[in-house]
Amino acid sequence: MKTNLTEKIENISKRTMAIALAAALILSAAAGAGINALISSGERTSVVTSQEVKAKNEETAEKDETVYVIADASGTPQKVIVSDWLKNEQKNAGIATIGDDGNGGYTIDQGNSYSWDAESGDLDEAAQLPVSVKLTYLLDGKEMTAEEIAGKSGKATIRFDYTNNQKQTVSIDGKDTDIYVPFTVVTGAVLDDSVFSNIEVSNGKVINDGTRTIVIGFALPGMQESLALNADSIKLPDSIEITADVKNFSLTTTLTMVTNDVFNEAAEDIEEKKEEKGDEDISLDRLTGGINQLTDGTSALYEGTSQLLEKSGMLISGINQLAAGGQQVSGGVNTVRQTLQLLCSKNSDLQGGASRVFDTLLATTRKQVQAAGMECPELTKENYVQVLGAISSGLSEESIRALAEQARPDVTAQVENAVRENVSAQVEAKIDEINQQVTAGVEQQVRGQVLESVLAQQGLTVEQYQGLDDDTRAAIDSNVDAMTTQQMQSEQVQQTIQNTVDSQKQQIIESKMNSDEIKAQINAIVDSKINEVLAEKLPAAKDGQKSIEAAIEQLNAYNEFYQGILAYTNGVKALYDGTADLQSGAQQLSGGLDKLNGSTDALTNGITQLNNGAMRLSDGMKQFKEGSLGKLAELTGGSAGDLSARFKALRDVSEAYKSYTGLPDGESGKVKFIYRTDSIEPSDAE
Repeated sequence: MKTNLTEKIENISKRTMAIALAAALILSAAAGAGINALISSGERTSVVTSQEVKAKNEETAEKDETVYVIADASGTPQKVIVSDWLKNEQKNAGIATIGDDGNGGYTIDQGNSYSWDAESGDLDEAAQLPVSVKLTYLLDGKEMTAEEIAGKSGKATIRFDYTNNQKQTVSIDGKDTDIYVPFTVVTGAVLDDSVFSNIEVSNGKVINDGTRTIVIGFALPGMQESLALNADSIKLPDSIEITADVKNFSLTTTLTMVTNDVFNEAAEDIEEKKEEKGDEDISLDRLTGGINQLTDGTSALYEGTSQLLEKSGMLISGINQLAAGGQQVSGGVNTVRQTLQLLCSKNSDLQGGASRVFDTLLATTRKQVQAAGMECPELTKENYVQVLGAISSGLSEESIRALAEQARPDVTAQVENAVRENVSAQVEAKIDEINQQVTAGVEQQVRGQVLESVLAQQGLTVEQYQGLDDDTRAAIDSNVDAMTTQQMQSEQVQQTIQNTVDSQKQQIIESKMNSDEIKAQINAIVDSKINEVLAEKLPAAKDGQKSIEAAIEQLNAYNEFYQGILAYTNGVKALYDGTADLQSGAQQLSGGLDKLNGSTDALTNGITQLNNGAMRLSDGMKQFKEGSLGKLAELTGGSAGDLSARFKALRDVSEAYKSYTGLPDGESGKVKFIYRTDSIEPSDAE
């Protein structure tokens, strides 16, 4: 049986593990946004910053405080940074201080920032961190410093020890007892898979994304002592150990979050549930009450068996009547089984005849489809719906139009070929004109080349040629004309002319084919041909589709009849087979009832023995009540209320701890601590 206290502890542990997986992201965000923006390199220092959030409708102040602790690789604090979010309209009103030296011990700038001089000792003495974090490094079982383990390889252990420094002395049952603030500690580290492998963590979780491993662990320092729990029965963690095989040891920063919010929320949930259920804490009084109820129950059992013994005569009379009825049932089952056997003998003929009719209908339907010019595979009882359905779908208007569109590329190609032949003929009719234009152009090019050659032979430039007198230039031109005529008759030039004519003819054809006019003409012809096909095919396809659908409907109607025949015959067979077990069971029932009828004396004796056993059980519970409860009370100190009182004290102590830097009267708040340790990197020599 779980006590309320056990449930309370489990609720806190479950809530802690629920936030543990998200802790790495929370801590990373907090460290990135808060710490890196506030820390500057240098000597040990402590700084407090405050950021105001105005809330006009809030009458009481509320402070949400985050304390950042920057530590070296062993956990020793190097810097402490406090970020306060003040929810109060009055700026700087009633801010409590740490290490007040008479004038506040701090300075305030225009940005609402509070700073203490750590070297004077004000903050460091008065503001001891509520939880101390110590990191210990071991390699192959040997303890090392962070500097010594850097760059080493082997079996490594990183141990986080947490010491709860925040406690109060309270009175429980008249005794002074130390109760620690119930902090939940969550530590996260991101380990490089190239350095760490085979990673394990105590009371935590290991998550790998393929290149790195996120390790999250949690602890409840001081909780074991506050609740005075027996460590042999339950052990609450106050440390975390990460073990792994390492190669060239290095470690990025670790992040630890310390908060009592988890306990406060769990305590609130428990109180709400207790109020809903009216639950109370487990005590010996409640246990005594339960045993009293059990004792009363055994007495009632004894009284009941006594009454059963008195009424056994009526029970025996009923058994006699039941035995006679069992014989009648057995005879009726035999008659039914004989009738079903006769019906089963006709099942085969009935099923065979119905199947043959079905096969004939399927074969006839297939022949009709094939006679209509459509392909149709063999139809069976199993496939006729799919086969005929596919044929019907192929005859739909959408299918016929889709087939026509599939043929469009081929029709278009045919029309384009015909149009191209017509265009080619038109261009060919103007071949002489094209030939003259090309010949004139080639002749002009040849004459230019000849003139250039003649001038070069005579050592003249074009400018000098143009400056000659008319007779001299005419003589040169006459020579050039003769040579040009000769060149024009050459096979090479004639081939060039022919190639150019063919090229220009093809360009003219392609230009016309790509013109909007020709394309529109081709599209119009193609659309006309496809529409002609559709006009011819659609009516016939529609009639064929109706015929196929009618055939499916007829076959479905017979299939329904056929399935009914099968269901009937199979049902008769199943009923007949079932009567075998029924017949056997009826015979066994009748025999058993006869046997029971003959064993009424033994039944009477059994009831008598049951009555005697109930009497002994009742006497035994009375002895247990009288002899065992006193020992249990002595073992527990009279009540389990001590544990409940400790839990309530934990709740009160936790609710009282709301701030690290302090709160004035009437102000509420909450605080969390985030510790960041320095990274460990191998030296260049390693």
